[in-house]
Amino acid sequence: METSIVAVVAVCAEQVLTVLVNNETILQICTGLLHFEKAGKHLFFVPDIPNWIVTNNNSALLLLSCDGVKSIKNIVQSLNLNASDCQNAQSLFAEAIERGVLVIKGADINIDREVLYYKNKS
Repeated sequence: METSIVAVVAVCAEQVLTVLVNNETILQICTGLLHFEKAGKHLFFVPDIPNWIVTNNNSALLLLSCDGVKSIKNIVQSLNLNASDCQNAQSLFAEAIERGVLVIKGADINIDREVLYYKNKS
């Protein structure tokens, strides 16, 4: 799998900050997330924001694999994704981060009115 970078842009006060997500990034489901499944559709709902994302079974498997231990690279390798699927997975992860469903392990993320605030931990 080739290294690719996905930028998730978030607005913080009057600044635009970019969170870089690469293949070594470790993601995890946010605290308080609710997950519902019906007829092959999965709703991942974050009541604290509130925000959500609806996926199919394959995308749900990707999101649920974000356990705070495995890197993105480990997840896509364990699922034997081809190059096109890897690109789609990166887009899914970016969307899930933007919506607050996933968080980057080790990053300080604060959610306020559907806007992600990213701060480096120093």
